[in-house]
Amino acid sequence: MERLIKIISTLRAPGGCAWDKKQNKASIAQYLLDEVHELLDALAADNILGEREELGDVLFLLLFLAHLAHERGDYHLDEVITEVKAKMERRHPHIFGGIKVANVEEIKANWRAIKAKEKGSSSLLGSIPRSLPQLRRAQKAQTKAAEIGFDWDNISGVFAKLEEEIAELHASLDGGSRKEIAEEVGDVLFTVVNISRFLGIDAEDSLRTSTEKFLTRFQKMEAVINESGMPITGVDAEMLDRLWEKIKESEN
Repeated sequence: MERLIKIISTLRAPGGCAWDKKQNKASIAQYLLDEVHELLDALAADNILGEREELGDVLFLLLFLAHLAHERGDYHLDEVITEVKAKMERRHPHIFGGIKVANVEEIKANWRAIKAKEKGSSSLLGSIPRSLPQLRRAQKAQTKAAEIGFDWDNISGVFAKLEEEIAELHASLDGGSRKEIAEEVGDVLFTVVNISRFLGIDAEDSLRTSTEKFLTRFQKMEAVINESGMPITGVDAEMLDRLWEKIKESEN
């Protein structure tokens, strides 16, 4: 770890790397986001070597951000480590504070209460990051609201809400503005996320799986068309549909 920190310092020093010296908080934040997604891909694929590599890339960028902060005089890496160490001990009073808990729900309740006190926010939903992928952000908001009882009694109520939102979307298509239509599409998506939450399914992961399935099938279809010597742009919609159904049948 010390050697890695020294490497970053050398890269940023006079006579160091011109590219590294021109990086700033905003640019490194974007690279960090990219690397986190690459790590998520490796985790999803259970690619152990990939996980190790991508964790290293994420760690490097986190240390780089801490070094930039130290250069600006904002804070030091030691302060980051000290603060997160204290936070983890504080938020686990059943481990470090002698508090007795009966189950995981009590652990989660304690965590929420401690976090709310630390943040000083009066809003239950105020701590949800705006930069989250929106499916995940929607599900987190719904989950937090459900924790205080703001929820349907059963899933039939959620399906009824979905039918209501779809009807409103249909109505908006008849003369509604683009903004109104977009809002109704968002309401439909938000309700579908609620169905996922109610079923205990992560909406983001579920959509990722479906997208991967679509991409795989489409690429298989492209391969069949390429083998025939035709460009995919020259195949009509009816033929594409037949090929698609044939690929689905072959998977089953």
